[in-house]
Amino acid sequence: MCSCCIVCFERTDISLSQSEMIVLIIQYSLRLIEEADACTSPGEVARLLDREGIYSSTLADFRKQKARGLLTCKQQKGSSPKASGSETLWQLAAAEREIRSLLITAPFAPVITP
Repeated sequence: MCSCCIVCFERTDISLSQSEMIVLIIQYSLRLIEEADACTSPGEVARLLDREGIYSSTLADFRKQKARGLLTCKQQKGSSPKASGSETLWQLAAAEREIRSLLITAPFAPVITP
């Protein structure tokens, strides 16, 4: 397992708590934004996105999340993710991913007749 991409984390059998996984995703997102911002020559960002296996829209989403302050690992002492609302945001993101997946596969679903 390399530590460079989140895909590797998702494909392993390492058991991480939800909060540990959120921290890893946030760190990955911030690192990716920093690397993209450091790109100077034409095509460098495209090579970065290709290496990481993500689309430019994902990078744009990461940048929007950072601008909104959603990519922070800071929590008040004694507060839970639910108290800060971050758990709800992650559940919403998971639901949106599931909806997108269903919309993509819906045209290929078999028609069931009674």
